[in-house]
Amino acid sequence: MGPTDMRVSTRQLQAFLLVAEVRSFTRAAEALHVTQAGLSSMINELETQVGIRLFERSNRATALTQAGTQFLPYARQAVESLNKGMLELSALNRRQQGGICVGVSPLIASTVLPAVMREFQQ
Repeated sequence: MGPTDMRVSTRQLQAFLLVAEVRSFTRAAEALHVTQAGLSSMINELETQVGIRLFERSNRATALTQAGTQFLPYARQAVESLNKGMLELSALNRRQQGGICVGVSPLIASTVLPAVMREFQQ
């Protein structure tokens, strides 16, 4: 299977990053609101997709393998890049809708802001 055949999901990458961070399948599963079996299944599928084990698992500890350590910055970059893209799309959507947000105190909102808004609309 080549790199173009992979079907790695964002959820798998987020699970990988969380397990790597907390070093526990149990704590990561709780944080993701999934069962430990569900999380293990996501990680196993990811490992199948990339073709190598990413974690050393034992009853006491979970640690990244050498491959997991090497993969970590790429997974982090992929998730961060996708999150940045989603934020930019959200900002574009807000701009296209033409709305603005103005933060003012209640006094300004009831006295000055109505006149400013009328002038702005004209």
